[in-house]
Amino acid sequence: MKTLSKNPSQTAVQNLKNTVRYARPKFYISNQEDKTNISLLIPGVPKEKIDISIKNNQLIVKSDWVPTLENGEKFLIKQFTVSPFKAVFKLDDTLDQDSISATLENGVLNLSLSKKKSYTEVKKIEIS
Repeated sequence: MKTLSKNPSQTAVQNLKNTVRYARPKFYISNQEDKTNISLLIPGVPKEKIDISIKNNQLIVKSDWVPTLENGEKFLIKQFTVSPFKAVFKLDDTLDQDSISATLENGVLNLSLSKKKSYTEVKKIEIS
């Protein structure tokens, strides 16, 4: 059996250094009759660097992007930090996973999740 390190705690520390730690962006969720909206605050992140996917009834929004400075450029004042982020939302069966739209405006990512027709239409039942 091959030993990775004589010191197991050293191996654990090395593994932690290689692990990306994700922040969770601030968000809010609002509900309308025909859709649910999720808005995430992600200032400075370009839309090309945001990954939105669905897996196992979970909506996953993540980015590994961090800003870089030009040669010789240094921060004088830094009042906010952009770091890798990840947010996971469990989707229930009322939402149509095939009709999700996303827009990014002024540092806010807006996701619109349409509800399935069967959950938005009112069906009248006659009494016989």
